[in-house]
Amino acid sequence: MSERRKLEVNANDSKNTRMPVAVDIGAGGTKTDHLAHLSRFGKIADLMIKESRALGHPLNLLDIGCGDVFPLQILNKAHVIRKTDVVASYRGVDIDPVVERIFDKAPSMCENMNVTIEIQDLTVNPVLNLEDASIDFAWTCEVIEHMKPEFIAAWLDEVYRVMKPGALLYVSTPNHEGSNAKLPKDHVYEWGYEELKNELESRWDLLEHTGTFIQMPRFNRAQKEHGRIPPELVEIFKSRFDGFWLRNVLAAPYPEVANNVNWLLRKPA
Repeated sequence: MSERRKLEVNANDSKNTRMPVAVDIGAGGTKTDHLAHLSRFGKIADLMIKESRALGHPLNLLDIGCGDVFPLQILNKAHVIRKTDVVASYRGVDIDPVVERIFDKAPSMCENMNVTIEIQDLTVNPVLNLEDASIDFAWTCEVIEHMKPEFIAAWLDEVYRVMKPGALLYVSTPNHEGSNAKLPKDHVYEWGYEELKNELESRWDLLEHTGTFIQMPRFNRAQKEHGRIPPELVEIFKSRFDGFWLRNVLAAPYPEVANNVNWLLRKPA
């Protein structure tokens, strides 16, 4: 279950929700949304390693809506690699002061990876406390949908400003096609597929994008029309995975109709 905390100051009615993934999974939780969160965090950790190797130096990282810094936790616990070869510094930005508990929960990780947390409401002050062209890899996971849409462009511009030419950006958010009249109670606005694609591509070059999870009727209709996965492979997936995992696995080739999309972009060199 998501952890909803009422903020003492919330000028523009953003929604403050964080999912305690470690608790959910430890308690046997296998909801599609939990698995989707873990898959994103694991992918970001993997991208850190690959990008640091490609560049030949450790990375300066930026995480917008950092929560409990799960990508760093995964890198720290799940990868047998010298962390200082991957991370030079990590800057997390979040609206909720509770995220600073990470310094007590994982003090050695925070010290080794040069972690800094900024408590900041980006709808009030979108300006990031970072130098121009100082970040090698930035990401924002499940953040955009918690703010009113008129506030997004300003801090996306800031993310662009602080990224180095050629730097990598990973964005994950729900993919809403249709009315925003019915939303989860912790969401403010869910962007449509083309709407967000246009917003992101106005700044960055799109490298790839994939679905995170999908409703099976949507998948079946898309597969019937486009057939991006060989039918025999679909049957293998169905024999291997339960319904929760299946919705994550089969979403990947159908971002335009998935419930949630991962966008991988790069700042023009």
